[in-house]
This record gives sequence, structure tokens and C-alpha cells, in this order.
Amino acid sequence: MLKRPSTSGTTGSGKAMKKRRDATFEMLGMKVVEDRPIVEDDLKEVEESQAACLIKGICLGAEKERAELKRKKVELERNVTRLKIDLLKEGKWMEAMKAS
Repeated sequence: MLKRPSTSGTTGSGKAMKKRRDATFEMLGMKVVEDRPIVEDDLKEVEESQAACLIKGICLGAEKERAELKRKKVELERNVTRLKIDLLKEGKWMEAMKAS
């Protein structure tokens, strides 16, 4: 007795198959269907999501660092302004001492 190939979306080993379409061929008007095991697709999805999380974490870290640098810059600018005012007051005080 001859066995017919499986048409139920599974391979001969019982692994489920998933049909995927390639968007580049659909844009050209061609339809290409590719059979891949679901496990392979799941692995790719996990890798892609891990890469996205890694990139997101790096971007968030950079944003936090940038915000911290801005806060420090503002604090330094305040200190410079305060010191300039103190120097002006000191200069006026010195002029008053010389005059008397």
C-alpha cells in the first residue's frame, strides 16, 4: 500500500507546518508560499523580540544618561551665575573700602 503525502499541514514526522508568504514577491504580483516548521518561526520571533528589547534597553539607558547630563549642566550654570553675582558684590565691597 502506498502512502500519500500529508496535506494536513504537518510533515511526515508529525511536526506542524506553517505557510508563510513573502511580501516582496506579493508586491511583484507573484505568490510564493514557503513551508517552515513552526518551531523555526517561533525561534526567529523570540530572537527578534530579544533584539528589540535589547535595543530598547540601550535607548532607554542613553535617554536616562542624557537627562542626567542636562540636570548637571543646569546645576553648573546656576553655580556659575551665583559665583558671578558674588564676585560683583565682592568688587563693590572692595570699591567701598577703598573709597573710605
